[in-house]
Amino acid sequence: MRWQNPLVFSLLLALVGSAGFLTLRGLGYWRDAASSLGHIKEVPAGHQEIAWLFPATNAEGWERLLSALKILERDWPELHGSVLQLDLTNAFPPRSAAVPEVGVRFGDNANTLWIRWYKLSGLKTSRHWIAELHERPTPPLAILGGDTTDRAHEIADQLKNPNHPWPAGAAPLFLITTATADRFLEKSKNARPTDIFSENYVNWTKLMSVYPDRSFRYSFTNNRMAEALLSFLQAQPDIWIDQGRNKSPISSNYVRTQVLAQAVPIPFPFLPVWQPFPVRRQFQTFALRWLDDGYSRDMVEAFGNRLEPLFPHFAKDVFPPVDFEFDSIDFSVGDFYQPNPKEIHGVNRFLDRLRLSERPMAFALPTGVQRARRVAHHLARLAPVDARRVVLVNGDAISFNNVLRDRNFAWNVQDIPIPLVFFSHRDPSDPQAGFDANDPQKRTSTQDLLLFRDLAETLFLAAFDGGRLLEKSDDVLARLRETTWHEGRVSNRLVHPAAQNARRFFDDEGNRSPGTGEFIVLLKPFVETYINYDEADLSCWYFDANDPNPRWKLLREYFLLYNRGEGPDKVKDVSPR
Repeated sequence: MRWQNPLVFSLLLALVGSAGFLTLRGLGYWRDAASSLGHIKEVPAGHQEIAWLFPATNAEGWERLLSALKILERDWPELHGSVLQLDLTNAFPPRSAAVPEVGVRFGDNANTLWIRWYKLSGLKTSRHWIAELHERPTPPLAILGGDTTDRAHEIADQLKNPNHPWPAGAAPLFLITTATADRFLEKSKNARPTDIFSENYVNWTKLMSVYPDRSFRYSFTNNRMAEALLSFLQAQPDIWIDQGRNKSPISSNYVRTQVLAQAVPIPFPFLPVWQPFPVRRQFQTFALRWLDDGYSRDMVEAFGNRLEPLFPHFAKDVFPPVDFEFDSIDFSVGDFYQPNPKEIHGVNRFLDRLRLSERPMAFALPTGVQRARRVAHHLARLAPVDARRVVLVNGDAISFNNVLRDRNFAWNVQDIPIPLVFFSHRDPSDPQAGFDANDPQKRTSTQDLLLFRDLAETLFLAAFDGGRLLEKSDDVLARLRETTWHEGRVSNRLVHPAAQNARRFFDDEGNRSPGTGEFIVLLKPFVETYINYDEADLSCWYFDANDPNPRWKLLREYFLLYNRGEGPDKVKDVSPR
C-alpha cells in the first residue's frame, strides 16, 4: 500500500493549489495575466474605456490609429489650447493574446480614457466581447468598430440586445469606422445569392436603424459616394480618352495639360441653393454587382438611386430599366487576372451596350481591387479601341495605395489603359500627415490616418469637458452631437465659439454629413491610338462646399511611370502652385 501515499498526497496538493489559485484570482490577483490571455480588462475608479473591436490579424490598423493619436497629441495645444498626453506603455504588449491599450489624459488630471483593442477572431467574436463588457461593473463609453457592414451590423445587434440591458444612461455609443452600406439584406439560414431579387431594396434594413440614436458613422455612405462620383464625371468632360487625343508627354512633342475643366455649377442636394446645371457631356452608365458582396450590392443600388436626382433631364437615357440578373455576378471567386465565367458574361453585356451607343460610358465596378482589376483587364484585352470611350468607376474599395505605391502590380496602366475614378473619405496624400510622393517610404495613403484622427478628435472633445473626463455615455452623446466641420477639420460648438454656425458633422441618423471632406482620385493613362504608354496622370480632387459656386477643385497631381523600378524620378509631383 506504499504507492497509495504519494498518490493521495499529490491529489491533495493539486486540489489545494487549484482552490488557492481560483480564490486569489476571484479576489483580483493575476488579473493582468488573465487579460493577457484575451479577457477584458478592469477599469480603475475614475477612468473610462473605449473598446475597439477589430480583427486580430490587422495589426496595421492599430498602428495607424496610434500614429493618428500621436499627430493629434502634437497638434492639440495649437488647436485647442490644452495639453493632451498619451500613455503608450502597453500599446504593444509582448504577448500576442494580450489586450493592447493606449491612455489619454489632459494636463495633471489623473483620470484616463483608455482605448483598448479587443481582438476579433473565430473564438473571440464581437458577441463574446460585448457579453464580457456587459458583465463588467463599468461599461465602456463607446464601442469602436464596424470596418465592414457585416461586422457593424453584428456589433449593433449585440448592443441593442434586449436580454442584456445596460445601466441607465450608460449604454455605450457605437462609433462606426469604415462600413459604408446604407442598407443591408437580412440573412437567413437558407438564403441563396439569387434571393436578392425577391427583396425590394427599399425593404432592406437601414444600418443606422439597428442601434438607433447612439450610432455614429465616420465614413461617407455609399449613396454619398455615388452622388459625388457621378457629379464629378459630369463636371469633367476630359476624363474620357478619345483616339489620338491623350498622347504621352515623353514620346511626342505633345504639351502636357492638366486635367482641368471649366468650373460649372454642380447641383448637390445638400447645398442650400440649387443652380442651373449645364450639360457638358452626357454619358451612359453600366454596373456590375457581386451578389456575395454586400458592399457591391448596396453601391450599385446607390448609383441607380442617385442618377435621376442629379441628372433629371436625361436620367432615363443614362440608367434605363435593366434586369440586374444579367448584370450580376453570383460569386467573386476568380484568378488574379482571369475573370470567372459570369464576369466574362458581364463584360460582354457591357460591350453590347457600348457599341450600340455613341456616347461615352461609365463602367461601375463597385468591388475590391482584385476583382475590378481582372474585369477591367479583360475589357481592355477584348476591346482595346472601344475601351477608349470608357471610364471605370469604383467606390472606396480601390485605394490610393493601389494606384500609387503598389501600382506596378495592383493596377498597371499598361494592362488597363482605361481611366479610373474612385472615392476617398479623407485627403489621401496630405503632406502634413506624412505623405511625400518623392520618398518611396512615405507614399502610403493618409486617408485612414486622417479618418482615425477625426474620430479621436471628435471623441476627445465630447468625452472631456475642460479636461474633466465624463462618466456617463449619455453626457458624451449630447456633446458628440455638437460636432461640426469647420475650416477643413472637425470641431465642436461647445468648445469653439467660431464653429457655432459651421456645418454639422453628423446628420440626424448619425451618418457623416455631406460637404465634410469628400475627395475624388482620378487615374488617367497616357495612350495613343494603338499604343499604351507606361505613363499616367494621377490627380486628387476635393469638393469645396463653401465656395459661392460649389464645385470640384484640383488639389494635387502626380506624373507616374511604371515598370521601371522605384526611385524619386518615378513619381513626380506636378501639382499647381
